[in-house]
Amino acid sequence: MISIVTCTGRTEPLWPELIDSLVISMAKCPHPAELIVVDMKLSDDCNAAVGDRREKLDRAVNGRISYRHVMPKPDPWQGRWRKTTRDYSNHNCARNTGIALARGGYIALVDDCSVVDPDWYTHHY
Repeated sequence: MISIVTCTGRTEPLWPELIDSLVISMAKCPHPAELIVVDMKLSDDCNAAVGDRREKLDRAVNGRISYRHVMPKPDPWQGRWRKTTRDYSNHNCARNTGIALARGGYIALVDDCSVVDPDWYTHHY
């Protein structure tokens, strides 16, 4: 299995575009995959916003691929457990979270505002 990890802290990530391109690319290669979406905005204290983010991602996926939508691991630079007065970028923490949760023997990282090539998944396989 290939684990595809994408990380975001964007207010409006381009999940529909990314997911549509992944589905097209994965259709060309029947090897199993999982998508792990590490989302910094899931740590926001506003429960309505969190539910809306989960719903937006679920609508984009629409049952077409296996995925998990998770928060980054606790981090002193951003999110609920930060030690700083404001959030700082710590993309490595988000990537490490995705890598730690990956169940596949191979991990592919992709940006949340990407559109992958139709042969992208086949090349990783």
